[in-house]
Amino acid sequence: MSRGLLISRNEKLRLFSLSKSNPTPYNTLTYKTYRNIFNSAIRTAKKLHYEKLFCKAKFNLKQTWTLFNKAINKKPQKNEQNITSLKLNDLIITDTKLMAEAFNNFYLSIATDIVESINPPPSPS
Repeated sequence: MSRGLLISRNEKLRLFSLSKSNPTPYNTLTYKTYRNIFNSAIRTAKKLHYEKLFCKAKFNLKQTWTLFNKAINKKPQKNEQNITSLKLNDLIITDTKLMAEAFNNFYLSIATDIVESINPPPSPS
């Protein structure tokens, strides 16, 4: 945050305190007007900041995605789960190699299964 934004923030807090301690229509309107201008300035500063960072990371896809997740306040997921068993045709598989092969076979055959389940179009008469 720039020095100017910090000064503006302090002024906004002062106006807020004044509008709460002495809630006249003038004090309330002054605070709300200042608050709206301050919020617009913050949004503009944030936009310019991220534009600058994205321009620097233009050719680095990993850094671009890191910036994107930071911009939207996405937190990394920490609840990773390891698969320890897999039920396939009433058979429970616990060997990791066999589970990998079962997943591979499933994804290899899914396209064929979908194609076979689609009815052919009616022939023109």
